[in-house]
Amino acid sequence: MLTSVRFFAALLLFASGVMLPAGPADAGADDYFPVTPSTDGGRRWRIAYYQGGDYIDYKDSLLAVVKGLVKLGWIENEPLRVAEGEATEPLWRWLTAASSKHLEFIGDGFYNAEWDDARRSEIRAALERRLGAGGDIDLVIAMGTWAGKDLATAAHSTPTIVVSTSDAVSAQIINSVDDSGRDHVHAHVDPLRYVRQIRLFHDFAAFERLGVAYEETLEGRSYAAMEQVEQVAAERGFEIVRCHTPGDAARQTEADTQVLACVNYLAANADALYVTIQKGVNPATLPRLLETAAAHNVRSFSQHGTDEVKLGVLLSMSSQSFTSVGLFQAEVIAKVLNGATPRRLDQIHEEPSKVALNMDTARDIGFVPPVYAIAVIDEIFGVIATPY
Repeated sequence: MLTSVRFFAALLLFASGVMLPAGPADAGADDYFPVTPSTDGGRRWRIAYYQGGDYIDYKDSLLAVVKGLVKLGWIENEPLRVAEGEATEPLWRWLTAASSKHLEFIGDGFYNAEWDDARRSEIRAALERRLGAGGDIDLVIAMGTWAGKDLATAAHSTPTIVVSTSDAVSAQIINSVDDSGRDHVHAHVDPLRYVRQIRLFHDFAAFERLGVAYEETLEGRSYAAMEQVEQVAAERGFEIVRCHTPGDAARQTEADTQVLACVNYLAANADALYVTIQKGVNPATLPRLLETAAAHNVRSFSQHGTDEVKLGVLLSMSSQSFTSVGLFQAEVIAKVLNGATPRRLDQIHEEPSKVALNMDTARDIGFVPPVYAIAVIDEIFGVIATPY
């Protein structure tokens, strides 16, 4: 088990004259642990997974972590079979059969709350019992804000790696960027990620009124990175035009309808649109959302990333960001399985500041990128793709 791994790692360091850092909250104190593949005394490490519901960002994030683990040698390098759409379970099923001498992705270790509050409560209780009993799961990937909040608790001590949260601090998953607050918890943070996004968007589009649709709750503001949006608005002097949408627990039709209504309002009252991460922004609504924005020559930026630029959003950060963060989180998992305490690993990893641009959308709305910003364009798409 991981406890014995940590004990023997500490014993070896002591014998070699290396003293362990004093406090469990010392960020980066365990970063020296290796990322080389290992087993638990010949037994494969058992991995579980929990998400609040299906979302394309979650599948892409898990895929990036898997590719990172392949690069580090924990999983055999074989063709990844990934189904289209935003569902993560098909990828997990593939992982349960993936060739690995080191990792076992547990067949009954996939948990999905399906954006349902009642189901979320049931899964949280079931996981607390299972993780609290110990011995069955060596590490759990908590994908997104719901899962992070549910598992970053004192109800268990199983290593928990929180992935794909907009702001783990403001969502109250972790105490700070330097300290998760619990020994078994680690969450990737990029404190300036969305600040960089909004600054880059403003550098490109020079807007005066930025439209943002989001849920006016703690979780909703975290998803939409509203603190960072407000910070850059104060810094650059542009106005935020707001429209509130229902949360993840809402029915899909309600979420879709309200997002489209908000975009109608925002397109008429703003000259730029920040397409935020939320239930109502999906392949079904995105074409209509972008049609409305284009009709008003509104410039758009996807908080999510390249996938939405392919579908017609004007700008976003390039796909390099998923690759970079996925490898970082794969290294965190590797270090934890080799004995590191999650809390004592650095949580900060900055994504590359590169931009993806859809030239079709740029042409349709008469947008010409400023010359000084062209250097940061990493991906260019010339044809608006059809949603899956």
